[in-house]
Amino acid sequence: MRFDANIKGGDAVTEVSGVANGNKSADNPTGQNINVTFKPDAVRGELSGSLVAHEGSHVADGSDWVKSGFSASMNPTHNLTEMNANHVQFNIMNVQLGMLYPAGYTASLYGGSVNWKNGDTFKMITADLQKAIQKANASYDTKPAFSKGWRLQP
Repeated sequence: MRFDANIKGGDAVTEVSGVANGNKSADNPTGQNINVTFKPDAVRGELSGSLVAHEGSHVADGSDWVKSGFSASMNPTHNLTEMNANHVQFNIMNVQLGMLYPAGYTASLYGGSVNWKNGDTFKMITADLQKAIQKANASYDTKPAFSKGWRLQP
């Protein structure tokens, strides 16, 4: 994990090097080289745990790809890895917001283009979230998420 205030296009970047030749250890038996870089201000707020969880989901997707020997079938599309990550983020945000605002809350993702209120489920926001992700990813929506040196930005 790294911090860099100059990240462009978002609050975090997940990078899968596309090689499995890093330092091997009991915790990293394949020598994966996956890095996450956050803007320092992005992980200071009361909901920063949800951003960390979001990027962690990308790390899991990238890790599965590396463990598969870089199999094309294990490399998720941009849309799939973003849906996975936003599902995790939604769940974490709901827990955090429920603790902070037990009387109720409204929340959003993608700059307010996906909104929900206390009690809503992920299924209820899925259609809006898919539209927002497709809009954000443009031509990358059905392409593999990771390639050598790719930096995945939400």
